[in-house]
Amino acid sequence: MMDEFKPSKIDKLRLNALYNHLRDAYDGHEGVRGRADQSAVTYELLAPIIVAGEESPDEAAIRERSIELLFSKKDLKPASHRQAFYKLCAKADLLGSLYSISSKRCAGVLAGWRQQ
Repeated sequence: MMDEFKPSKIDKLRLNALYNHLRDAYDGHEGVRGRADQSAVTYELLAPIIVAGEESPDEAAIRERSIELLFSKKDLKPASHRQAFYKLCAKADLLGSLYSISSKRCAGVLAGWRQQ
């Protein structure tokens, strides 16, 4: 999970490494990790990668290999949409390791509604 993704704020070398990792995960390639003794360890890339942030990847190949979800406060204006969002927030623990991130986001959105 990568939160607060902003490619405009990441230096080109790190961004290219991240994009290569995303491509490798999609294509089913192995990951490679270097060791202090100059040897390398390979491993399968099995877990999904979740990238959340205000900006999308600026490379077309990455966007084509992704499922992009866009959210806006106006999407939650109808009462039925808010009720569904409340239900998701109440069951955020079902998201496993994403729980802390999802519960923080839910709390932030709910606090914003209370102020309006």
